[in-house]
Amino acid sequence: MTDRRFPRAVFRHGIEPDARFTLANERTFLAWIRTALALIAGGVALELLGLDLHPASGSQHPSCW
Repeated sequence: MTDRRFPRAVFRHGIEPDARFTLANERTFLAWIRTALALIAGGVALELLGLDLHPASGSQHPSCW
């Protein structure tokens, strides 16, 4: 008996999908999640440090926001 990942009724023609594609998609998804969590952690750290990243409202420089 051959061990198939997908039954023949689902995929009648062709060959079974390569598992490497599924694993590559999962790695890419996890990389995006890891990047998002790092950006969130960086934002929380900046907020907790209380850094004032906005220029003062009475600034003399016209190029300030």
